[in-house]
Amino acid sequence: MKAYYNDITSGNLHLIRSLQKQISELKSRAINNKKIMLDYVQENQVLFLYTHPHTHEYPLTPLSPNLILDRTPTKKQQQKTVFCLPPYRN
Repeated sequence: MKAYYNDITSGNLHLIRSLQKQISELKSRAINNKKIMLDYVQENQVLFLYTHPHTHEYPLTPLSPNLILDRTPTKKQQQKTVFCLPPYRN
Protein backbone atom coordinates (compact mmCIF):
# COMPACT_ATOMS: atom_id res chain seq x y z
CA MET A 1 0.00 0.00 0.00
CA LYS A 2 2.84 2.38 0.85
CA ALA A 3 4.56 1.67 -2.48
CA TYR A 4 1.33 2.46 -4.33
CA TYR A 5 1.08 5.92 -2.77
CA ASN A 6 4.80 6.55 -3.26
CA ASP A 7 4.36 5.81 -6.98
CA ILE A 8 1.44 8.23 -7.18
CA THR A 9 3.42 10.91 -5.32
CA SER A 10 6.49 10.50 -7.52
CA GLY A 11 4.29 10.67 -10.64
CA ASN A 12 2.67 13.87 -9.37
CA LEU A 13 6.07 15.41 -8.59
CA HIS A 14 7.29 14.54 -12.08
CA LEU A 15 4.17 16.14 -13.58
CA ILE A 16 4.63 19.28 -11.47
CA ARG A 17 8.27 19.63 -12.57
CA SER A 18 7.39 19.22 -16.23
CA LEU A 19 4.59 21.80 -15.95
CA GLN A 20 6.94 24.25 -14.22
CA LYS A 21 9.44 23.78 -17.05
CA GLN A 22 6.71 24.42 -19.63
CA ILE A 23 5.61 27.58 -17.80
CA SER A 24 9.16 28.95 -17.73
CA GLU A 25 9.56 28.22 -21.46
CA LEU A 26 6.26 29.96 -22.23
CA LYS A 27 7.26 33.01 -20.16
CA SER A 28 10.59 33.32 -21.97
CA ARG A 29 8.83 32.91 -25.33
CA ALA A 30 6.31 35.61 -24.35
CA ILE A 31 9.13 38.02 -23.49
CA ASN A 32 10.80 37.34 -26.84
CA ASN A 33 7.50 37.86 -28.65
CA LYS A 34 6.99 41.21 -26.91
CA LYS A 35 10.48 42.32 -27.97
CA ILE A 36 9.73 41.30 -31.56
CA MET A 37 6.41 43.14 -31.41
CA LEU A 38 8.15 46.31 -30.20
CA ASP A 39 10.63 46.01 -33.09
CA TYR A 40 7.74 45.75 -35.54
CA VAL A 41 5.98 48.74 -34.01
CA GLN A 42 9.15 50.82 -34.28
CA GLU A 43 9.68 49.73 -37.88
CA ASN A 44 6.06 50.50 -38.71
CA GLN A 45 6.39 53.95 -37.19
CA VAL A 46 9.47 54.71 -39.27
CA LEU A 47 7.86 53.42 -42.46
CA PHE A 48 4.63 55.29 -41.81
CA LEU A 49 6.41 58.57 -41.17
CA TYR A 50 8.55 57.99 -44.26
CA THR A 51 5.53 57.37 -46.47
CA HIS A 52 3.39 60.11 -44.87
CA PRO A 53 5.76 63.06 -44.42
CA HIS A 54 2.93 65.56 -43.87
CA THR A 55 1.92 63.87 -40.62
CA HIS A 56 3.97 64.15 -37.47
CA GLU A 57 2.32 61.45 -35.45
CA TYR A 58 2.00 57.74 -35.96
CA PRO A 59 -1.66 56.65 -35.64
CA LEU A 60 -0.90 53.56 -33.51
CA THR A 61 0.64 54.90 -30.33
CA PRO A 62 1.30 53.13 -27.06
CA LEU A 63 -0.21 54.64 -23.97
CA SER A 64 3.20 54.56 -22.32
CA PRO A 65 5.66 56.74 -24.31
CA ASN A 66 8.70 55.03 -22.75
CA LEU A 67 7.57 51.61 -23.93
CA ILE A 68 9.00 52.01 -27.43
CA LEU A 69 12.36 53.27 -26.24
CA ASP A 70 12.79 50.71 -23.46
CA ARG A 71 14.00 47.36 -24.76
CA THR A 72 13.05 45.43 -21.61
CA PRO A 73 9.84 46.81 -20.12
CA THR A 74 9.25 46.42 -16.40
CA LYS A 75 6.47 44.20 -15.07
CA LYS A 76 4.28 47.26 -14.52
CA GLN A 77 4.84 48.42 -18.10
CA GLN A 78 4.14 44.93 -19.43
CA GLN A 79 0.82 44.89 -17.64
CA LYS A 80 -0.05 48.36 -18.97
CA THR A 81 0.94 47.62 -22.59
CA VAL A 82 -2.20 48.61 -24.43
CA PHE A 83 -2.17 49.90 -27.97
CA CYS A 84 -4.97 52.12 -29.09
CA LEU A 85 -6.12 53.31 -32.49
CA PRO A 86 -7.53 56.77 -33.05
CA PRO A 87 -11.22 56.99 -34.01
CA TYR A 88 -11.91 56.00 -37.59
CA ARG A 89 -12.40 58.97 -39.91
CA ASN A 90 -13.46 58.94 -43.54
